[in-house]
Amino acid sequence: MTTLPQYARSTDPEVIAAVERNRQYEAEFHRKIQALSEKWTGKPDNAWYRHGGGGSVFTGLRMTRERVEEAPGQWKKPDRNGAVRPYKSNPLSEEFSIVAEHEQVPGRPSLLWGQNWMGGGSLFVHEGAAWSGVGFVPDAPADERWTEVLASEFHAALEAVNAR
Repeated sequence: MTTLPQYARSTDPEVIAAVERNRQYEAEFHRKIQALSEKWTGKPDNAWYRHGGGGSVFTGLRMTRERVEEAPGQWKKPDRNGAVRPYKSNPLSEEFSIVAEHEQVPGRPSLLWGQNWMGGGSLFVHEGAAWSGVGFVPDAPADERWTEVLASEFHAALEAVNAR
């Protein structure tokens, strides 16, 4: 095993398939939280969520006090972002329990660490390859499926994906 480079690329079919499935899980997660936000606030972008290397978790909606008071059951007080959630005993709690769990990408840990830094980094597919980038030099194991690329190559691929 070697150390994962800060910027890497893989053409391994298993790696590419895992990254694509994770992208699909994330897209479905966003559709669900947008629909929930639209239903309860009238706007699709009033949802808060937390994203990490292992997936995303819905954390609450920015709802007006009047809307919370109209909703059934008990609700927690707004957090520091103004997001509210129902108590677990509230029948709506299950509707608000939205999670996108990512699968492990072969040869690359979900959580990366480096000198005083930790994070999931970026993973995406572009032109038949999976790309990995981190804002710090990771101290994490990798295998032969990942090869180092120049930062400029990674950023060019990322710009092309973001331009879509």
